[in-house]
Amino acid sequence: MTSKQTVTVPGTEAAALIVPSLASSLTTVLDQRKPLAGRIEGLLEAHPNRR
Repeated sequence: MTSKQTVTVPGTEAAALIVPSLASSLTTVLDQRKPLAGRIEGLLEAHPNRR
């Protein structure tokens, strides 16, 4: 029979609350960035001084 040990690191509960919120925020920002990147790319390609 194998015995197991459990260690709780300080801040574990706080991280469990913060990490999902940060992940959601990052997803939102990335989703907003996609159409903006397309618009900016189109503007740059249409610019008369485009190389």
